[in-house]
Amino acid sequence: MDHIKRYEAWLEDPGIDEAFKEELRNLDSEEIEDAFFRDLAFGTGGLRGVMGPGSNRVNRYVIARATQGFADYLNHHYSLPSAVIAYDTRAGSKDFAFEAARVLVGNGIRTFVFDRVATTPELSYAVRALEAQGGIVITASHNPKAYNGYKVYHHEGYQLLPLEAREVIERIEAIAFKEIKRGETGDIEFLGESFFNQYYEELVQLVKDYTLKELTLVYTPLNGAGARPVPEVLKRARFMKVFPVMTQMVPDPDFTSVPYPNPEDVAVFAQARVLGEEVGADLLIATDPDADRVGVLARHQGEYVAINGNEMGALLAEYLLKGGVLHPRIITTIVSTHMIDAIAQRYGARVDKTLTGFKYIGEMISGFDFSRETFLLGFEESYGYLTHTHARDKDAANAVLMIAMMAEEYRREGRTLIDALETLHETYGYFSESLLNFTFEGSRGLGKMDEIIEAFRGLQGLEFADQYAFGAIDYERDDTGLPREKVIKCLYPDGSWFAVRPSGTEPKLKIYVAVRGDSSESAHKKSLALQGALKGFVEKNQ
Repeated sequence: MDHIKRYEAWLEDPGIDEAFKEELRNLDSEEIEDAFFRDLAFGTGGLRGVMGPGSNRVNRYVIARATQGFADYLNHHYSLPSAVIAYDTRAGSKDFAFEAARVLVGNGIRTFVFDRVATTPELSYAVRALEAQGGIVITASHNPKAYNGYKVYHHEGYQLLPLEAREVIERIEAIAFKEIKRGETGDIEFLGESFFNQYYEELVQLVKDYTLKELTLVYTPLNGAGARPVPEVLKRARFMKVFPVMTQMVPDPDFTSVPYPNPEDVAVFAQARVLGEEVGADLLIATDPDADRVGVLARHQGEYVAINGNEMGALLAEYLLKGGVLHPRIITTIVSTHMIDAIAQRYGARVDKTLTGFKYIGEMISGFDFSRETFLLGFEESYGYLTHTHARDKDAANAVLMIAMMAEEYRREGRTLIDALETLHETYGYFSESLLNFTFEGSRGLGKMDEIIEAFRGLQGLEFADQYAFGAIDYERDDTGLPREKVIKCLYPDGSWFAVRPSGTEPKLKIYVAVRGDSSESAHKKSLALQGALKGFVEKNQ
């Protein structure tokens, strides 16, 4: 169906109210095309898009229809199913959550909703703790304020896998708006303080040392859902020198102080830096609006130095493996640092690699034989970590606690996290990773992105420094043992590599760049050379 037919179908649908149709009539031709050229698709992060009228937008009708499809899925696979719903601080999140709850209730599904803003990992934990058959989180993670989204969870607590998501999508596509069933909000059950306390205690049990900690931290939730759980967990672990950035502790759907609330971007630490200098903080910590990812700046030689997701994953792996765990397993992704392989080899740990998307890590954890193996760490280069089996999604509160414990131990030894990172480089080699993002908006942009991926697919070699020939893995067409996905990874003889994939949550082409050098300087120089070659190739094919 083209965008005009889809637009007209919405205008004629008796399940859409007249006020909403009036919004549709006020769209100009370009807005109509962008709002209706497709239905929002399930990516690595579920449904996510700009809020507004249209099938390619997040609105109450898209949310209700998606939930009806999910309800049909649950009722087909389970007798007397239950589900849990959480929502973050974004504009519309609470209203969308209750719209979804009414649809679940209307389909006879026992429905639990958090009685306040909650984090994505709290939802994952709740699905497992309540033995629910599914879960929904209303969030757009780190995207700008115009976005919202809808994550759907499996009964094990991870997001739906592609096969399950396809079944839900097929059910959604078969639904007319007038067929959506809605119940009453009075039938919703709420999760409150006692449940949050249960989650906090689950995390704090990881702490073995309950002495007062001297580490000084500055924390910002970037006006998101982490404002409650992160400080609470740190306090219970006896980190008493935690200084919150007060202007960013309150919910702000407009993200006034930080328009792009992504902890990967050092710009979000502007206010935290000021406070950090005032209090002499050892660490500056930021979590994204749904508190599943965490960014860290560590004080070193009088300056705050950013630690990226690959570096933090390596630091956590080394710290946890030194504890002498039996039969440890680490799970990461095909686009994360290869330093993890060197670290694991030294300690006799097993490393499993999945496609991008923490759902694959969650699925693998659920398949462990815990009598023979110990889950140690799951991480993605995009600043997501999990060190415990309470949840099946990345958990910023869990990660912050473990990072703080690690930093406190090194502080007692007279070292910083940057010192520890340098030790890793001296021991395992100088790995340098970076990420290139190319934005492609609208239907034409998506087409152009596909053309560039096809150009990479036909590439025989890309020269940088003294490297040219590489071997390529096409995860969409080659038999890799993983689900087929549009990812191309090219590996050079010296251990350098790059990988190309479309973002599952934003209209972006992502290129992951990784090199290995004899020193920090040589690795940096090689990285810049490979980045330059890749940028040139993309520009040539735009």
